[in-house]
Amino acid sequence: MTSFPRLSSLSPTDANFVRAKRLNKDVLLAQIYQLQADKDQLSGKAAMLQDKVESTSLKDWSDVLNRANQLATERAKSDTKRFTRSTWKDMKKIYSQVSFQIRTA
Repeated sequence: MTSFPRLSSLSPTDANFVRAKRLNKDVLLAQIYQLQADKDQLSGKAAMLQDKVESTSLKDWSDVLNRANQLATERAKSDTKRFTRSTWKDMKKIYSQVSFQIRTA
């Protein structure tokens, strides 16, 4: 790329002024297009990352809910088993006492 003197150092009637002005506009326009393309690309990446974050957080919440459900189910089974054993022991004691009272009566 050739180097032109700065526009401020040229007079508007100078032939290089028009070429430098056109070159500066072309360069600026190319930079604008490039910056817009970069902005669009970054916006697309940001949108993809945002979707990924949202899906990850939803996955995390569903994992939390599934784990809580699993723990609640295990706890319910454990409590039911303990209650059943306790109740069975109590019923066995009552049966033994009633049976003893019937035999001794």
